[in-house]
Amino acid sequence: QVLTWMNYYIIMYTSVAYLCIVYWLFFTDARKLIEEALKEFKNPQLALSILFSILSKYMYTTLMGVDFMVREIAEQRRWETYLATGVMPFGASADRYMTDEVR
Repeated sequence: QVLTWMNYYIIMYTSVAYLCIVYWLFFTDARKLIEEALKEFKNPQLALSILFSILSKYMYTTLMGVDFMVREIAEQRRWETYLATGVMPFGASADRYMTDEVR
């Protein structure tokens, strides 16, 4: 129920954002502003360096996110195995995680 309402909310505000962009593009003097902004990108070296910068940052962020998620999933699986069997997998000892009172 909550996810359905959140989905409706996301669709609603995304639609409003796109409508604002379309209105700005077609019903204002956006063409002049866009042409002035694109004059800066006549230099292909500048355009390619900006594109490379954006894509490399996106790639690095994606790789770090995937690395973090894989590490967290592996750690969660280790603890699930430990709780199910009582044996810490991969040769790690649970003693370093336990306090003296628990042992």
